[in-house]
Amino acid sequence: MQQPEAQALIAACLNLVDFADPLVERELLAFARRARTASRGEAATVVREAVIILGRWGRVAAPACWAEREERAARLLGDGICGRAAVTLLPQGMSYEVETLSPLHDWAGISVSELEITAEATAHSVAAAVIAALFQAIAKAFRQAAENGARRESEKSEIAAS
Repeated sequence: MQQPEAQALIAACLNLVDFADPLVERELLAFARRARTASRGEAATVVREAVIILGRWGRVAAPACWAEREERAARLLGDGICGRAAVTLLPQGMSYEVETLSPLHDWAGISVSELEITAEATAHSVAAAVIAALFQAIAKAFRQAAENGARRESEKSEIAAS
């Protein structure tokens, strides 16, 4: 089954909400902060919450694929494999790296080369670090879309004025 590409997921996000609304970016970053501060024991909860939030957009981008991802993530969480469950949520086109920094801290980095977006996070688990970096990347995409939209509006008004 084909996975939705990162651009498709982000496009679905932008179609469902007003990307010019700064609250959306703040809420995404707030969830990323919550993931970064979650204890190792809360890793499964962070992934479950991410499934719910991302599911709203994933079902628009690729409904059948998203249903399969939800099932796979639930299975992995049931087996206690939280880090792999978090990686399951990454769209195609997002590359990632993870590293254990110490017994209490893990690092994750995510990049979307087509959109020139990178994000990284440290957390108390690989799962939380991956989710935090993913939500930071989506927030950056919202910021880019808002800036591009503002730039287009400015160009339109300049053209209309001349």
